[in-house]
Amino acid sequence: ASPATPPPQPDKNVQKHIEHFRITNTGPFQAKVTFQFQSLIDSDALAAAQAEEIKDPKKKPMTPLKPAFEDFPFLVDPAELTLEVDETKEVKVMCFPVKEGLFEDTLVAIVQDNPEPVNFKLCAQGAIPKVELDTTEVDFDRLLLDQSSTIVVKLSNNGCVPTKWRLVAPEEGIPPVFSIDPPGPGGGH
Repeated sequence: ASPATPPPQPDKNVQKHIEHFRITNTGPFQAKVTFQFQSLIDSDALAAAQAEEIKDPKKKPMTPLKPAFEDFPFLVDPAELTLEVDETKEVKVMCFPVKEGLFEDTLVAIVQDNPEPVNFKLCAQGAIPKVELDTTEVDFDRLLLDQSSTIVVKLSNNGCVPTKWRLVAPEEGIPPVFSIDPPGPGGGH
């Protein structure tokens, strides 16, 4: 028998969007656990209520039956697991927002034959970098020969996530009479 190969690890950018929960069965019996999000449970209840109300099959429901992923961007893996007595397993909760804003949901752990589910409140901030310049034009006007002028351009990060930036010189390069301070990673011009 060949040794088991470990599962592939997600890309480091994907790993930033994963939280790990360790679930332990401390009870005297095997536990079968199902994980669902409250937003989906609520939408299932809404769908059942709509199905009951809609007697005419031609009539369309007024509200969506399932929440959109863009509004509830959470995923869980695995969605079901079985735990032996004193066994611990890992559950991954992922979030991939596709728009800006605060996202909230509740991960509901339903243990078979247990009347009380266990709830884990979740929230995530969907954000995009927001960088602003205090000017979009640098104009030195006229200068006499052998005189210098300095113009400071202020770059501000107005978003809630860190931002990396770099200055890219034109293909023909920066003329030698100009300098940029501080110089970029490739050295100053």
